[in-house]
Formats: sequence, C-alpha cells, structure tokens
Amino acid sequence: MSPAPSNKFLHNPKTIAVPQTGRCGQSTSFQYLGWRVVFDGHPQFEDISPPPNGTLNHSAVCESVASAVRAHTERGQLPVTLGGDHSLAMGTISSTLRLLGPLLRSPDSVLAKFEWVFHLPAERLVCIGLRDVDKGEKEILKQHHIKAFSAHGVDRYGIGKVVEIAVDHVNPQRDHSIHLSFDVDALDLSVRSSLAFREGYCICEPIHETRSLVALDLMEVNPALADAESVRQTFTVGCSLVRSVFDKRSEQI
Repeated sequence: MSPAPSNKFLHNPKTIAVPQTGRCGQSTSFQYLGWRVVFDGHPQFEDISPPPNGTLNHSAVCESVASAVRAHTERGQLPVTLGGDHSLAMGTISSTLRLLGPLLRSPDSVLAKFEWVFHLPAERLVCIGLRDVDKGEKEILKQHHIKAFSAHGVDRYGIGKVVEIAVDHVNPQRDHSIHLSFDVDALDLSVRSSLAFREGYCICEPIHETRSLVALDLMEVNPALADAESVRQTFTVGCSLVRSVFDKRSEQI
C-alpha cells in the first residue's frame, strides 16, 4: 500500500515558502524535518505610494502580500506569512481562497480600494481564544453566525475538544483546504484570559494531522514594539508553533 500523501491539496507541500513579511530565522530546524525553506526576503513596500495623510496604503500593502502568497501557492508550496498586524490576513486568506476555495468577491458596499479581496464564507471560519471582544465585534459574530470560542469556552471544553469541534465545523468531510491564521498575542501570559503555550501547540498539531493545511499566518510578531528579551521569547514560541504545525513530533519528547 502506498503511503498517504503529506498534503491533499499542494503538489509540493514539503517546501515552506516565507513570503515578503518576515522570517523565523531557524530554517535548519525545519530542514531536519524534511522541509525545504524558501525565503523571499524582507518586505519591500517602497513602490506603494502613501495616501495624502502620509500613512502607508493599507489595502495596497495587503494586496502586495496577497500577490506574494499566491505566487507560492501556485507552485504548490505552503506559504508561511510572518507579520505584524493581523489585518494582513485579508491578503493571505484571499490568496488561498482564490486558488483553492470558493470565490466571493467583495460586495459593492465595500470601499473600491478593497475590491480585490475574496471573502471567506462564514461557515468556513472558526475563531478560537477570543478576548476583549467589543460590542460591534459581537454583533458581527452573531449576525454572520460565525462559530467562536472565547478563552472561557476553551477553559470549559478543553482545547482538544474545541479544536475537534472547529475542524469538524469547517471541514467535516476533510475535503476542504485549511488556512491557519495564528495571532501570537493570544499566548500573552501577562493577560489573564490568554491561552497557555501548550494550548497553542494543541491548536497546531491537529491541523497537521488533517493533511489539509495550505497556508499559515503567524501574526502580531513585531520586534520593534518590545524589549530584546520579549522579542527572543516571541520568536522562540513562534518558531516552535510553526514546527508543531508541520510535524507534531517536533514538540514531543
């Protein structure tokens, strides 16, 4: 009997592609797992003209990231996006949807500068470990029937059961691709409602087992906003999470 393929959707899944948003800095730690790492280099947004207020054009930056992610997905590679603001997921998720999922363009009511975005159907989305959700965000979750688990929900059911419910919800037959977008701020132990590090790993490992992962975001990684020790801890945890997504044995003794 032939061994099961390592990925159901990517023809070159043993290549991790890091688009133009950052780097983990530990490529050798992936190579021993049998992965090849392709790093695009640091972000280059100089060609994007800022609007009159002088801030960087948010839509154009996300679209640039989308283009970089799409290029790797088209090659059958698995893009890993390391970024600062989690809104970059507009670009990364839009790219994987365009190539591997149902297509739904931005509605006419959305500002024209975001017309390039493809939307993720609400039934294909689950949020885990939410905290500090404001009134408007709660209304959006309720209006669109988005399945979501707060930190309290994780405490109540346990992270293993929550991830099982989440995967069954978005991919009950295991015939859809999965895009994991991880906010490392969820593991900020200085905040009482945060997830524990081990719970972070327990989110990543079952995703690996589905053989359906086509893209990974590791967001809110911003060395400029912290001291040297905090930066070191963030990158150490982040790299460990990435490894656990690609091979759960990497976090086992």
